[in-house]
Amino acid sequence: MGSALQKQLIWPKDGIERAELELNIGIGELRLDSASDMGELIIADLDLARGAEVSHNSANMDSGDDVVRVWLRSDGDFFSFPRFFDGRASEWDVQLNDSVRWEMDLKFGLADAHLDLSDLQVSELTLDRGVDRSM
Repeated sequence: MGSALQKQLIWPKDGIERAELELNIGIGELRLDSASDMGELIIADLDLARGAEVSHNSANMDSGDDVVRVWLRSDGDFFSFPRFFDGRASEWDVQLNDSVRWEMDLKFGLADAHLDLSDLQVSELTLDRGVDRSM
């Protein structure tokens, strides 16, 4: 990795059985896959390009503590466009717990997305792709 800002975001599993995930990456590279025997719900290793930011949050759903909604969004991507700074785009490496049932809303702008959902329990998947070289 090795850019301007590295972040690791971790969401605990805490008995979660179903999760709604929204990922929105404007410019960069996304690797999304599963991790078996992972004690966490999500582990996101982010290597943000200079000028890029990310916002994130989670909330338990009204139906109880066994369901959570998580979102992770890139902010300020226009200003982090690689040609303006160090020639690098942001890189996201996101691992999901494979024992949870997932509903996913994935949005890519100018992104290179590598998705391996083969070991995940995905009940719903929405893709909104801009200019990308996905999957």
